Amino acid sequence: MPAWRLPEVKAEHAFVFALAAARLLFCCYRAKHQAITIDEASTYLAYLDGSWRLLGSQYDANNHVLFTILAKLSISVLGLSEFALRLPGLIAGFFLIVGTFKMLRPIRSSVLRWAALAVVCLHPLLLDFSILARGYGLAVALLVWAICFVMDGRLIGAGLLLGLAAAANLSVAFPVTA
Repeated sequence: MPAWRLPEVKAEHAFVFALAAARLLFCCYRAKHQAITIDEASTYLAYLDGSWRLLGSQYDANNHVLFTILAKLSISVLGLSEFALRLPGLIAGFFLIVGTFKMLRPIRSSVLRWAALAVVCLHPLLLDFSILARGYGLAVALLVWAICFVMDGRLIGAGLLLGLAAAANLSVAFPVTA
């Protein structure tokens, strides 16, 4: 192969990226048109409306620290909107699908691998986690990628991802500890 040619991408990998992109577009549509929930509004009022100092001023169960920082960055750059507030979760949803496919790669049966991916892709709770301005979707995506890193033997990277997952939402503390 000449040095100037890009390596061939497997059709399966291209399809996963297309599937993750289609899911992202669907979630973006929902994020733009779905009303803000009471939890999202509460997070905004307590931590995002005002100075960056509010982020570290107090901690309660509604402050998903990593997600709150990313949401603050997002609304600082893009302005306040439902979409900007939810952008970190939307991006995490894309990487959740790609990471899930990577995690499922040892499954030899392509039918079983794609069925498992479809279940994750279309699961209503995971779809909601991908659009709400909360840390759940980000935490699950980071947890999936940490599992992928463990499977590849990259334990330091996995530890970092597990720490970020716990910072995104403390509810993953039990799987992180395991």
